[in-house]
Amino acid sequence: MHEMDVRPGGRRRFEIAPVDGSAAPVRSIATYTTVVERRELAYDDVFADEAWQPDDTGAFPTSVTFTSTGTSTGTSTGTSTGTSTGTSTGGGCAVSVAARFPDGQALQRAVELQMAEGYAEALDRLGGLLDASSINEGETIMSELSTVTSADGTTIAYSKTGSGPAVIVISNVAEDHTGVAGVAEALSKDFTVISFDRRGRGASGDPQPYDPAREIEDIAALIEVAGGTAALTSGSGGCGLTLDAASALGDRVTGLYLYEPPFIVDGSRSPAPAGYVEHQRALVTEVRGLQDGRPLPADRWSIKAPIAVAVGANGEDFIRAGARALAAILPNVTVLTLADQDHSAFWTAPEPVAEQARAFLLG
Repeated sequence: MHEMDVRPGGRRRFEIAPVDGSAAPVRSIATYTTVVERRELAYDDVFADEAWQPDDTGAFPTSVTFTSTGTSTGTSTGTSTGTSTGTSTGGGCAVSVAARFPDGQALQRAVELQMAEGYAEALDRLGGLLDASSINEGETIMSELSTVTSADGTTIAYSKTGSGPAVIVISNVAEDHTGVAGVAEALSKDFTVISFDRRGRGASGDPQPYDPAREIEDIAALIEVAGGTAALTSGSGGCGLTLDAASALGDRVTGLYLYEPPFIVDGSRSPAPAGYVEHQRALVTEVRGLQDGRPLPADRWSIKAPIAVAVGANGEDFIRAGARALAAILPNVTVLTLADQDHSAFWTAPEPVAEQARAFLLG
């Protein structure tokens, strides 16, 4: 996964190849046209060459719908016409995928690549994973995690590993602590690492209505678990909350390592559509005002701790522009480049990310 920006106008760049090298990689670029939370995704997909330029097969509109079924099955079907439907577990959710091709050439290539079968296999695997996780789910999760009570009484579940200076790994907006398990494990060789389920995710509580200020209180409670001070690290969408927390918690935060904050500060990337952040509610509250194509707000953060803002060498120009903009408004920012990596590195390449974070935070 080279890029994932799930919003109208956002893109997903995806590459897949057999591990044995028996076939050439297949690359595709999807541009999202519709994003309706928990209901529908629609995007225009194209095949791409090595330079990520669309090939001559044309775009094929694809829609994905999610429908509650109240059942718990794990089956899916596919056809050579490019339409695939499936039902996976997790409270009972039918996931339907439909793709339309512009001509016979595009359809033939999709058939040769077994796209429909791929959709069906992916849905089957998802169903299997959800089936497995649903067995004694609460007991399993809680047996692996400790808990702390946040200021408003909410239970926050966390994992604590390693030894050394404390680092709290803040996950992205749509994942629990397992999403950052790779970088947490890599950092634990030199740090005491705390990763946690953000409120409303995993084993943590979910009081309503959602208030982003409570997430900062959760991080404050975890800093107390760590001994009173800690560094913070996050990637992509979690960087906004990380900066907000560092600004609010002052000297309790010893340093920050941010990987590719997705800030849109100029014309190098189309801004999020007007009203998009509000439409997505709590999922993207922390990036409000940071993706509208205008300069970063100079008065949002006051942070004295050293901050590393890392950008993948294979990343997007708008990410670099955002990193430079952050360095321009805060006094102690170092912009770093992570060789041979792109936006996905915080999840897919935890060792080089941890190595760079380690070098910065330990000096």
